[in-house]
Amino acid sequence: MGEIELLTRYVRGVVAGPRIQLDAVDEQAVEVLRREPLHAWLLRIARAGCKVRGARGNSVREVIELLAQVHSQSGISQVELARRAGISRGRLGELFGPTETRPLMETIVRIAVGLNFPLEVVAQGEHLDDGPAPESPSTSASGASDWQQAGTFAACMLGGALVPSRGSGVLIAGCGLVGAMLIGYGLAMQERQRRERLLFAGAGVSAGTLLAAVIRHRYMPAGQDGGRHGG
Repeated sequence: MGEIELLTRYVRGVVAGPRIQLDAVDEQAVEVLRREPLHAWLLRIARAGCKVRGARGNSVREVIELLAQVHSQSGISQVELARRAGISRGRLGELFGPTETRPLMETIVRIAVGLNFPLEVVAQGEHLDDGPAPESPSTSASGASDWQQAGTFAACMLGGALVPSRGSGVLIAGCGLVGAMLIGYGLAMQERQRRERLLFAGAGVSAGTLLAAVIRHRYMPAGQDGGRHGG
């Protein structure tokens, strides 16, 4: 087992349990590695002709950018990631911010564990097609998420079509405003999952309202509204 795999197992046991049992040699190795600055460890693996899988290079910033990209794809908030990693929200924001920092290895591994994204060391020259960061924790649930989004859109579209179809033009306009409002809230939302839900819901309501308006205009008998108000 490599040193980064050993530290990952140790950190996962600390933040999520259960703690792993280490012999004296591994315990000493973990104690040294967890206190080693990330830049020093990256220099060591670079001298051995290795790099972190998915990172563009062997700098601290490039490794942090890799974790930030995985975090962005995961859809979880910084508050939740800080909780899972067992570090403060302020420290996490500092690491993901523009200011250069020198984190310890344990801090970086805690973030990787919180993202369910174990760091891997590979030989430089391997995985030249790394491209975007490897799959995020939410990838396994992407199929279910797609079905949920489709269901949200369909349900909201059906509601947007049925509710105003039996009401007045004012109700149709009101439903249209609701759809626009949901889309506006979605565009302003930072968390990806909530943003997508609101956008799909708003698009569904708007599409259903438009459908109801077309049906009403095309099939409602002429003078029907006037007859209702006149009676």
